Amino acid sequence: MNMGWREQRFVDRFNSQLANVFASGGQLENTWAYLCPQGEISHFVISGGVCPEDRYGPLYPALEYLMGRVPLVILHGENTPIEDLAAQAWQRRREEPLPSAPLWVCGPASPLFEPFYAMSDMQVITTCRRLAAKLGYTITPRFERVVRAHLSILHELDVPCSLSGLYYLCQFRDMGEFHENVIELPCGQERAMRIWADLGADDESGNSQFDLFRAVINHLAQEAEMCGWNANDTICQCNCITAVCNGAVFLLQVDEANSELVLAYLAEELKMVGGQPFFLLLDDVRAQESGLLDSARAGSGHVGLVSENVVDQIGWEEREFLRFAENVDCFILLKHNTGKTAEILSEVLGRYDHAKVESSSGVTRGFFQLLPQNRHEDVRYSVENRYRVMPEELTRLGPGQAIIFLSATDQIIYYN
Repeated sequence: MNMGWREQRFVDRFNSQLANVFASGGQLENTWAYLCPQGEISHFVISGGVCPEDRYGPLYPALEYLMGRVPLVILHGENTPIEDLAAQAWQRRREEPLPSAPLWVCGPASPLFEPFYAMSDMQVITTCRRLAAKLGYTITPRFERVVRAHLSILHELDVPCSLSGLYYLCQFRDMGEFHENVIELPCGQERAMRIWADLGADDESGNSQFDLFRAVINHLAQEAEMCGWNANDTICQCNCITAVCNGAVFLLQVDEANSELVLAYLAEELKMVGGQPFFLLLDDVRAQESGLLDSARAGSGHVGLVSENVVDQIGWEEREFLRFAENVDCFILLKHNTGKTAEILSEVLGRYDHAKVESSSGVTRGFFQLLPQNRHEDVRYSVENRYRVMPEELTRLGPGQAIIFLSATDQIIYYN
């Protein structure tokens, strides 16, 4: 039996080396260093947790570190502590002799969000096309002329390109009054008449691009108003594009039940920031269908996800989640209660050939002899292909415990 025990210890060490598994400990918030290894920005996921404090513990020092170094775009759901965490981190950062960044907090209580602001005409047209397709509308070549005509009116009135400006134009119900206002534009009657013709407001066909454009703007406005856009005449300047240009920390509250079009719109914004680096943090916001992740990674953006269940946040299609996981540099996995989720996460962490040792012992007796003559001990080895982290290990984690996966080195760290 002693031989079997010694063999088992040897095999356990061998399995740990083969699986590239290590152990570490400390305060859970110290794991933020894995999110920004050697000061570099990474793609990361923090998922699960017995309580929200476990999830946000590593995030607070990471936010404090990133502020001023890279623009931050933080999209979050309702009832998350991220606004308070960001404000605290921003205040602490201001007290240090380091570069500071403006803090923009947008939500129903502070409606500073302004879609379309700082976009070019062509970018507005492209975005409206994508939103129209998202709504299932049939777009014709005339759609571009309709959008350009509305933008021309804003230009002539010296009104910045904005959802507020376009929404104002789309509220005219009396076409006679709208016509009079367009004809009286300061550009002169001849150009004003061309703008009116391009609007296509007189189109009575069943496929009026004028009505289609108005529907796109009104649908977007309805959702945006729940996320931090003001429907009055005030034009603000806060969105993803201006945040990245100004190196800001931009927080936007997203209404989970009414955000499908807003998220698709934000994905278009992120495509337009060019080659400027930024960090996108999604806190309890569904991401995959909106295209946000692809838009961020297509540019110079890094992505962080914080979620009670990251598999559900991305989508329950296991194939889609595994595709997403290929681009993640660091996973901090806390307790998950769902066995199916734990199994998918175990699949992400990978498999290895696990060595097993089994020992048995016995004695031999001669014929007609009462006492044993020979003792023997047998040790047998076998190999089983299994998860490096079993699903039940994820479901058994307690407060302050985590399993960390670093994809660059293929390391797994059992924390605490």
